[in-house]
Amino acid sequence: MKAKKIVALVMSAAMVAGAASMLAACKKNPDNGGGNTTIPYVEDTNSYYAVGAGKGDATTHGTLYKQGTMIAGGVEDGWNPKSDDIPFTKDTTIEDENVYTLTLTMYAGDAFKILYDKDAGWGGEAINFFSLEADYIEGDAAEATYTVEGETWFVTNGDSNIICNEDQDGVYKFTLKTYPEAETKYVISVEKDHSIDRLRIPYKMRVLGDFNRYGIYTGGEMTSKTVGTNVIWSTTIKIEAEDLTLDSTGAEAATGATHSAIYVSNIGDGEGKENEKMEFVEGEGVTVGDNTVNLLEEGKYNVTFNQTTKAVTITKIEEEMQFVLGGKTGAMLTYEDGVWKGTLNLTESTVVKLHDINGYVTADVAVGETALAAGEWEIRYTRATNTVEFADWAWYLVGDYTNPAWSASKDNEDQLVRLTETEPGSGVYSGEVTFTTVPAQGFKAAKANILSGINWDSNGGQNQNVTATGTYIISYKPADGDAGYTITLKPTQP
Repeated sequence: MKAKKIVALVMSAAMVAGAASMLAACKKNPDNGGGNTTIPYVEDTNSYYAVGAGKGDATTHGTLYKQGTMIAGGVEDGWNPKSDDIPFTKDTTIEDENVYTLTLTMYAGDAFKILYDKDAGWGGEAINFFSLEADYIEGDAAEATYTVEGETWFVTNGDSNIICNEDQDGVYKFTLKTYPEAETKYVISVEKDHSIDRLRIPYKMRVLGDFNRYGIYTGGEMTSKTVGTNVIWSTTIKIEAEDLTLDSTGAEAATGATHSAIYVSNIGDGEGKENEKMEFVEGEGVTVGDNTVNLLEEGKYNVTFNQTTKAVTITKIEEEMQFVLGGKTGAMLTYEDGVWKGTLNLTESTVVKLHDINGYVTADVAVGETALAAGEWEIRYTRATNTVEFADWAWYLVGDYTNPAWSASKDNEDQLVRLTETEPGSGVYSGEVTFTTVPAQGFKAAKANILSGINWDSNGGQNQNVTATGTYIISYKPADGDAGYTITLKPTQP
């Protein structure tokens, strides 16, 4: 572990956030207002906070990730000037001085500003970390760097954001001292507590293209699904009339444009040691500007990326399926891997159909031969085979008495025991099961759906078991938790 390093920055009231600012630091903290000891203590009632975004994913990330995720060429979200969920903490044990501290875990590329007027947002005053000339500054404006003893901790940009530099991933403590009525209004010292290993996310897939002024498709982030040892990334995109800027050859068309350009890009670190940008295009593609792209007409598309083969597949979705409930249209279904999926919560028995609003499926598709009963239903429609599947959520006994064990799916549907409510409103669910062998691990009640699997957040607590083979009546009352089980051996019939 490297020794801690502390560097201070001094800022005057005239050098707060603005269009043009200078990087700054000084080696020594001034006394009460830049050495002006005649300035009396004035309590600062402001609340200071960091606004920015950080690199990472749901499992590995720094402090700033909670506000938004950094990506190559921009930021997906975050930078909300009215969000104070990363606050500086005022040290109330220190008298006659306003001292605030904030400790941030930062990875290379993480960036933020310091604000204090949440109501004003960007219209208020931002404390410019880079504001005075100092020995630690090299370069100027967007090219400036902040270097301490040969290590460049932070870099900036045209907006003077505080950006953690490459290879400077670490835990930093920022101490802010404020002097509301002094000429030198702010003093910030920075302590690098320790370095941390560089954050590497090999894959983070996204659909990019020319469909808006940012060059990043809104909603183009791809989600991953593990299939065996492989990972498949997928998303659905929609190319609308206003996105069409090119002709069929990829040339810009001032009028009569028919196509839009897209490609799949890995905005993560890549598989190599250094950061690398990886772009993937279906087929040979077309060169537009500096990129090789796919040209797509207006419409909706399913885009997938195979992490093992690096293959991209783009499939136009002709139909768009919508629920029809008792003759009235309802919510749209979502499309994934050739299947339309939807969830329905029915409060009464209802005739359910699926309708293609684009007209490619010429007749509405019935869900079941008659009305579906009240309850929560999962619906699946496969256009290729024109088949529909549906199943409701219910209480089941799950365990290692089925094959596959501890699952609920169409593969073991005929083995699962469904529990039904003994009396309407009783909250007690019961079923009959025959054990030809004593389960090794046991069983428990769980909410499940044979199309979606088990909801482990709604399960019957501890595993239960029997001591002998036979046919049993098993009842469960969810409201009573582990104590809600009643297991009774069914008497052998003479």
